[in-house]
Amino acid sequence: MNNDFEILENKIGYHFLNRDLLITAVTHPTYRYENNIDYDNQRLEYLGDSVWGLVIADYLYKKYINHSEGYLTKLRSLYAREDALYEIANKINLGDFLLLGKGESKNTKLLKKSILADSFEALIGAVWLDTGINGVNSILDYLLKNSMLVINDSIIDDNPKGDLQEYTQKNNINAPEYNLILTEGEIHSPIFTIKLSVFNKEFIGKGKSKKEAEKNAAKIALDFIKND
Repeated sequence: MNNDFEILENKIGYHFLNRDLLITAVTHPTYRYENNIDYDNQRLEYLGDSVWGLVIADYLYKKYINHSEGYLTKLRSLYAREDALYEIANKINLGDFLLLGKGESKNTKLLKKSILADSFEALIGAVWLDTGINGVNSILDYLLKNSMLVINDSIIDDNPKGDLQEYTQKNNINAPEYNLILTEGEIHSPIFTIKLSVFNKEFIGKGKSKKEAEKNAAKIALDFIKND
């Protein structure tokens, strides 16, 4: 455990006015129980969970001005989930600063993912209490500028068929229909052409497999929705 909290503050680009909030944020319940103190980071974790979701939502709303509510919701969930928080916590070496019970501190480098993710949320909650939304936004900006948080919207497109199906169901539109219309190329490396019928229109997708061709056709249909 490293108690030089100024190092942690430098790692997140934020310096606390009330250092006690920071100390609470890094105090795990196991440390509280073993040392008979009256505070830990659980309440701050609860607060930070909501605050982080808010600042991410605000950032995405301003950045992706032409995207739907559903799209933004999916993107926000990716950067508010445990895996994303754990990754940030690792990059700022948050585990080095946590106050933990003996059972946990023996394996500081192998901390549970949930402990690191929850502690990062607690840290955000502490900043919120310290200086409000401006302080939390400054951390978000710092993380983005220093590549400790990289928001990539292209990962939403990993399941275009599912997204298209969801869109049609939500808007009471006939379900997409995929039909193979052409197979060409060599036997060992064919190219498939799929015709997608939806929105009373047809979209053509090609790929090295039927699945890939359907996925590409769905992407074209989704682009049509965004630009229409």
